[in-house]
Amino acid sequence: AWALSSGNVPALNPVSGAAFTVCGWIKLYPGQNTSHLVDSLDGSTGYRISFVTSGGVRTMIGRIGAATVYGAAHVPDNEWTFVALTHEGGVARLYVDGEPDGSVAATYTRNVTVPFSIGYGLNAIGFADDVMLFGSALTEDSIRRLYRESVRAQALQTLVLMGEEGTSTAAEVVVGRD
Repeated sequence: AWALSSGNVPALNPVSGAAFTVCGWIKLYPGQNTSHLVDSLDGSTGYRISFVTSGGVRTMIGRIGAATVYGAAHVPDNEWTFVALTHEGGVARLYVDGEPDGSVAATYTRNVTVPFSIGYGLNAIGFADDVMLFGSALTEDSIRRLYRESVRAQALQTLVLMGEEGTSTAAEVVVGRD
C-alpha cells in the first residue's frame, strides 16, 4: 500500500463551479473502517472520495465542498471496486462499479490550501489504482463504459517509451490487479 501527496497543484483542483469527474479503483483489506481514495478537501472547499464502515457494511462517500453523497453499495474486502464522483450543474453524483450510488446538491469551490493526495490513510490497509481526473462531468453511460473497459482490459497498459528526438515506441505490458 502507498500514498501520494502532490502538493497544491492547480491542475488537480478544478476552478470553482467547474464540472469534473474524479475516479479510480480501490481494494481494501478486512476490518478497515475509514480512509480516502482521493483527497483535495479543506473543510468546505475541494473534493474527496472516501469509504466508511458502519454496522459491518463498508460503503463509499463522495464530498464536494460541504455536501456529502452517501453511497449504499457494499464495498467488499479484498476485491477491486471502481468509484467515480462527478460534479456538474450544482449536483454531486457518486458511482460504484459503473452504477449510480447517490447524488446530492453541491456547490464546488476550489481548494487552494490542502495538497491533493491519492491513498491518504490507505497505508497498510489497501490499494489505489488508475486514479483519473477529467475536466468534465462524465455521463452515466461514459462512467459505465470506463468501468467495463477497465475490467475487460484486466489492467493491460500501454507503456510509451521515448526515443531519440521525441519519437515514441508503444509496448503493451500486462500488469494484473491482484
